[in-house]
Amino acid sequence: MTFSVELLKKKEALAPFIKAFDAEEILFHQGQLGQSLFVILKGRVHLLLDSELGEHVFSVAAPGDLLGEKALLSNAQYPRVFSAQAAEPVIAIELSYSDLIQLQKNDPDFILDVLKRSFEVSAKRLEQSNYLCRILKGNNAKKRFLDCILYVAQFTGVPADKEIRIPTLIQSLDYNLELDPSTRDALIQKLTQAGALRIQNDGVCYLTVEKMLTL
Repeated sequence: MTFSVELLKKKEALAPFIKAFDAEEILFHQGQLGQSLFVILKGRVHLLLDSELGEHVFSVAAPGDLLGEKALLSNAQYPRVFSAQAAEPVIAIELSYSDLIQLQKNDPDFILDVLKRSFEVSAKRLEQSNYLCRILKGNNAKKRFLDCILYVAQFTGVPADKEIRIPTLIQSLDYNLELDPSTRDALIQKLTQAGALRIQNDGVCYLTVEKMLTL
């Protein structure tokens, strides 16, 4: 059996654990003690990191992704590493460790499937982290800046016509690059003047990749 969102929706045993979240509703907060696993069935979820530099979206969970995989290990509570916020209306399954144990008795294949998907999601996040590390090791400051923008666009952006909508680009750049504000603003201004980037009043940015790649 392969991991299938449509198949999960049809499992009657999972019906009591399905929850709906409105757009911008918080599934859980960074640092909050938790002991449950979320399986996203519909909608996108922003994964947020909060630091002294502000809050930013570091990744986006889509249908089929898991959040809170530590719930597979034990019934102990653990602090959430990041916050999870619905970017749009979301439907998800929330399961505690005890729920998982009970489901395992009735449907062992389901647990094996969730474990496999958990490893896949963990490998994806590790690959994402390694990719960012390679970018940040670069010696060329301009290339490092541009590559970081492309990285943020790839993992947190949403296509919008010929642009990519990035909800918290400035905060992500500050968190990953730690540039002084004047240097950051000067580099961003060059992108906006070239027509590669436009910034709305609410801070949401729109990137035109084709124009950026010509810089």
